[in-house]
Amino acid sequence: MSADDEWSELADRLMREQLHPNHFLLVRLAERRVRTIRRSLRKGGHSREEERRMLERQAALFAGLKEAMKAADPPGDLWEAAAAKAEAAATKMRMPGEEEEGEG
Repeated sequence: MSADDEWSELADRLMREQLHPNHFLLVRLAERRVRTIRRSLRKGGHSREEERRMLERQAALFAGLKEAMKAADPPGDLWEAAAAKAEAAATKMRMPGEEEEGEG
């Protein structure tokens, strides 16, 4: 596991479990990871499986961001829409019969 993945997992866990005192820092970390994933996808050269994993990771990050922002900021549609769009992209890449990460 890379250091980037470790930081991403830590940010996800903290955003799911509680609103961390440094939640803005964690949000920035997750946003930066999403940008890194998007940049990598635009460059291309990945297998379908790699793209699927990146899209699923992006969807997970957006889900965490959505929950953190709902706790930190007044309600709004921005994070809900971003999370839904990321999840739709990840779902589209799944092969028929595949389970989501964490299932099964």
